[in-house]
Amino acid sequence: MYMQGYKQKKISTADIIVKDSIAAAYDDAQVYEVCRGLFDNRSGSGLQKKGAYKTILRADVFGMPCIVKHYTNRGAVRLAKSLFARSKARHEFDAGRYIHQSGIATAEPLLLAEVRRWGAVREGLVIMPFIAGARELRDVLFDRRGMRPGQRRALVASFGRLTGKIFQSGIFQYDYSLNNFLVTRQGDGHRLWFIDFERVVVGKDLSADRKLELLGKLNRAGNEVRLAERLRFLQGFLETDTSVAVTVKACAAKVQQRTVLVLKRDVKRLRLTSLYTHARYDRISLPGYTGLSKKGFSVNQAIQRTAGFSAGQAVLLDDGETLQTVMLPPEKARRAWAALTLLIVAGLPLPLPEALVEDGRRGIIFFKPGSYTGLESFSDARSPLGCFIGKHFSQELQYLITIFSDSHM
Repeated sequence: MYMQGYKQKKISTADIIVKDSIAAAYDDAQVYEVCRGLFDNRSGSGLQKKGAYKTILRADVFGMPCIVKHYTNRGAVRLAKSLFARSKARHEFDAGRYIHQSGIATAEPLLLAEVRRWGAVREGLVIMPFIAGARELRDVLFDRRGMRPGQRRALVASFGRLTGKIFQSGIFQYDYSLNNFLVTRQGDGHRLWFIDFERVVVGKDLSADRKLELLGKLNRAGNEVRLAERLRFLQGFLETDTSVAVTVKACAAKVQQRTVLVLKRDVKRLRLTSLYTHARYDRISLPGYTGLSKKGFSVNQAIQRTAGFSAGQAVLLDDGETLQTVMLPPEKARRAWAALTLLIVAGLPLPLPEALVEDGRRGIIFFKPGSYTGLESFSDARSPLGCFIGKHFSQELQYLITIFSDSHM
């Protein structure tokens, strides 16, 4: 099948789709050698992120800095699925092409390579140009010192217009979030880039309700993003898409209602991750232990120091820091973490704990002393935030008041 701007090749054991410009500059042997080297990168050179089935590398490829995503299919079910459905690498490649062709700034894929055996995809590579000088939109908006107020207002409005364009283009990102975007400087302003297409579906009309769901998910941004900025975002959004509502006031009311539902659903399914854990916390994957920990947290040391605990108490780490702990059954500990996340996203100025460590019997939450003292004050109905929390999330707040009381520590 002809693919405009790309050449499709079968080179040795790999099926390859490569940009015309690269195919013109490099012969088949050179293209294959690059792919083979990336497939065989066992040393983890340039490693950015490693998961069970996907590794992300940064490498110089075809004379330019690139991001390389290496997918591996293991297990009979995954291999069988690749016989009848697009592989994850092919899905991301196709989504990236579609988004670029829709006129939305993104890192247009340079190459897709897949290695098959008996028709099943064993491995896949997607290579994209590295966006130099970029910061995550999440980091830009959470850092109020990074740009002038006028630039910030322009960026927020631009993001609203871009969101409308994304929805109008039939692009559905399952977990639409600030960390799906990068920001680069462009003259005196900024340019937004849409990234991460693993959970993107393209080419279908989005209903108004589905758009509202995505706006509700996007709205999980805590008190770092102010109300005036959220309204400016919606104003920009309505310049492009009025299917959800016609006025900013009506749209804001609908988005807030949907955000409450999204947050309640997050707690119900014990969602632990958020904008506040993204790139700042690691998943714990030690024999017999799971959970989340802030980057740099001494997980092994914390596990050793709490080995004989039957209830929460203070822990002194080697660096001299003293942490408080709460010890609960694992599901209750996850519920406490999820409830904290909900309230932080809803606007409470609270920190997340340092770690949640589970061993199958216990869930231990490590936090700095005083972090959750005075939780009762957040139920004060005389403040707009207290009124909002009391109306929608009083159960979650009361649960945390109980958990972090002296009786559990």
